[in-house]
Amino acid sequence: MYIYPKPKYVKYIDKDFEVKKEMYLFYDESYDNVDGLKFISELWHNFSDSESNLILKETSLLKNTVLISSDENISLQNCESNEWEYEIAISPEKAVLTYESSEGLIHALVTLLQEIESEDENHFIVCGEIKDSPSVSFRGIHLCVFPETTLEFLKKTVRLAGFLKYSHIILEFWGMLKYDAMESLSWDFAYTKDEIRPIIKDANALGMKVIPMFNHLGHASQSRAIHGRHVVLDQAPSKYYLFEPDGWTWCISNPETKELLRKIRKELIELCGNSGYFHIGCDEAQSLATCRKCRRQDKTELFTKYLSEIQEELSSDSIRCIMWGDMFLKSGDYPEKYVSLGDEKTSKAIENISREFVIADWQYEVLETPVVSADYFKSKGFDVLLSPFFINKNIETLGESSKEHFGYLATTWHLLHEKYSMVINGAYMSWCGEMNSLKSRLSSVANILRKIAPSGGIFEKAGWHEKEESAVEIY
Repeated sequence: MYIYPKPKYVKYIDKDFEVKKEMYLFYDESYDNVDGLKFISELWHNFSDSESNLILKETSLLKNTVLISSDENISLQNCESNEWEYEIAISPEKAVLTYESSEGLIHALVTLLQEIESEDENHFIVCGEIKDSPSVSFRGIHLCVFPETTLEFLKKTVRLAGFLKYSHIILEFWGMLKYDAMESLSWDFAYTKDEIRPIIKDANALGMKVIPMFNHLGHASQSRAIHGRHVVLDQAPSKYYLFEPDGWTWCISNPETKELLRKIRKELIELCGNSGYFHIGCDEAQSLATCRKCRRQDKTELFTKYLSEIQEELSSDSIRCIMWGDMFLKSGDYPEKYVSLGDEKTSKAIENISREFVIADWQYEVLETPVVSADYFKSKGFDVLLSPFFINKNIETLGESSKEHFGYLATTWHLLHEKYSMVINGAYMSWCGEMNSLKSRLSSVANILRKIAPSGGIFEKAGWHEKEESAVEIY
C-alpha cells in the first residue's frame, strides 16, 4: 500500500478488516476538533467509493483513543499511547487509534483512509499496525493566491496539504483579498473574506494552523516585478507617498503607511485566526530608504525600529513574526549559490531585533550541507525555518538541515501548477526526514485529490493544471 507521507513503522498481517455499509467511529466527547471528525466522515464516504458511511458516536469512556467498528455495541476500552504521535492497530473486528494530540488523531485518520482497498464491490483494510511521528514539528507550506488562482485550486491544494500532514499553511494574497482598510489593496475581482473562510475551515479541520502573510517591505506592489503591475498604484496613483520612489518597497518613515499595515495585520488575523505567527515578508527590499525622508535617517536604526515595533505589537497577542532572512545577509559574504541581498546597514539590524522573530531562510540553489546561512541565524539566537523551492536536491538538503533547526517551510510561488510534486516532496521531507525512494508519484497524488476534492466531471476542476499540453512535469 502507498501511504503519503510514508509512516515510520508499518507491519501487516494476512487478515482483513471489512468496511461495511455502516461503520461507527467512537471518540472522546471532550475532543476539540469535531469539525475534523465530520470532515473525515465525509472523506470516508469518498475513499470507500461511496459504499460506506462513517457515523460519529461520542462517548465518555475513551481518552486519547478512537475506535472504528461495524458494531455499534462493541465494548470500549482505552489504549495507552507512547512515544509515537499516533498508533493504529487494525484487527478483523475493529481499528483502534491512539494519539498524543488533536492533530495526531487527524493524522492517524488520514492514514487509515489511504488504507481502504476495494475488491469487486467490497472494501477492506489490511490488518496490522502503523506507528508514526513527524521528524520536524513545524512543517509549513507557503501558498500564493494569484489572480490566476481559482478557489477550487486553492481548496484542493489546502486539503492535500492537510492530508499530507503539514502543520501550517501560509497564505499570501497577491492583490486577491478584499480589505476593509483600503479598497485599492486588491483588484476588483479579488476574493471576499467569506469566500476564503471555508478554505481556512478546511485547513483547521485537517489539523493545520493558517498563518497570514502580507509583505511589509519589499514586494509592496503585490505583483510580480517581471510583469510590471502594482495593485495599489495602478488603481490609485495618489497613494505614491506610501511607497519608496520605485513603488517596490513601503515607505517605513510614513506613519500612514505603518497604520495601514497595522490595519491589514488585524484584518488578516481576524480572518485566519491566531496561529501564533504572522509572516511579514521583508525580502528583496533593495530600495529601502531611498525616498527623501528615509534616506536622511540611519538605515540600520530605521530598519531595526520598524521591525521592533511590529513584533512588539504582535507579541501582545502572543504572535511571532516570521520574515525572510535575505536582507540580514550581507551581499558578498556568502558562497556563490547563496541569496544574500543585504548591505552593511541592513545586515547590522539583526543585532538588535527581538529573538521572537522566526527567520525563514530561503536558499533555492543550495544543494549540500551545512546550510551556512541557517547556521548563522541560529548562532545569533533565532529560530530558523529552512525554505527550499522546486529542485529535489534542494528540498532534500534543506529538509535534512531543518531537523537541526526550528522547522521546514516549503515555498511554491508561481510554479505550483507546473511542478505540483513540490507539495508531496516537501511533505515527505519534513515528515519522514529523508527522501527514501521518493518520486513524485503524481498519479497517486491525483487519486487522493479526486477523493478529497471531487471534480464532478468538470474539466476545469480536475487535476491541478488548467491545460494538458503546457505542464513542465514529465512522469
